[in-house]
Amino acid sequence: MTSSGAPEALLTIRWEDREKIFQLVVRRIHRSEDLARLKASRPSAEDILLLTPYLTEHLARQCVELGIPFLDGAGNAFLTGPGLRILHIGERAKPDLLAAGVPRPFRPYNSKGLQVIFTLLAAPALTSATYRDLAKAAGVARGTVGLVLNDLLEAGLVANLPGGRLIIQFQRLLEGWVANYPQKLRPHLGARKFRMAIPQDWGSVDFASLGTLVSGEVGGDRLTANLQPMGAKIYTREPFGRIAAALRLRPDPTGNIELMERFWDFPNPTEIPPGVAPPLLVYADLLASGEPRSLDIARMIHEKYLNPPGQAS
Repeated sequence: MTSSGAPEALLTIRWEDREKIFQLVVRRIHRSEDLARLKASRPSAEDILLLTPYLTEHLARQCVELGIPFLDGAGNAFLTGPGLRILHIGERAKPDLLAAGVPRPFRPYNSKGLQVIFTLLAAPALTSATYRDLAKAAGVARGTVGLVLNDLLEAGLVANLPGGRLIIQFQRLLEGWVANYPQKLRPHLGARKFRMAIPQDWGSVDFASLGTLVSGEVGGDRLTANLQPMGAKIYTREPFGRIAAALRLRPDPTGNIELMERFWDFPNPTEIPPGVAPPLLVYADLLASGEPRSLDIARMIHEKYLNPPGQAS
């Protein structure tokens, strides 16, 4: 699939007196979040056919659970349609396929680089800002900004124009950030899990007055009004103990509420409800959860809020 969302090609499969047209999507799949993002990007996943060098048995079974048809280079397959069901998984990849599936490292996708990219994507007004202003907004050193921007320029993701910088492959950069955030940035945010000591209505919580921004299911509900939230991810610079006391939270390693350090320093656009994290972060947290009920909400957020600057939703 291209960054615009168009399929690479169409494939017609005929059996008996029936046929089905699949939209081919060619991608390497390395983790569960890749499948969740693919599912969220399409209204009807069963109409696509994922072509990929290799899927592990675990990822292949996730495709079946999510209803994503696929073929891989090792001979694993899942195809479905009226009167059609082909399921063959468990084939191991040949060494050359495994080598072909190893992604090359990209320096902007380390933890500090992801903070810079997040600022470029979530605060378009800062795209052409000075290194000093970008560094302050992203919470990194000025030298880091220069290194990241140079790599983005070399990769053709960003261009320097007479009027300033321009992100020329917005969706590709967004997809890269979303794929790398859970493993490379979020582990550095000091996350601690809690559970509410006394259940309460999430709608009554004033996150802004607490010095917090909410993401996860509560953030998704506040952006779409279309989800009954069961948990939350809360970003803050305040001491976790103070927030836990205000919300009557008790520590619980399996809790559905997660407190994390806020890593950015810029305001949301005025159309975002107060106390809600930037939509890009809410989108990434919903996808990373892997919960099927969150994927439709993530897609709604993408369609409404995550368009290139100047492009209407």
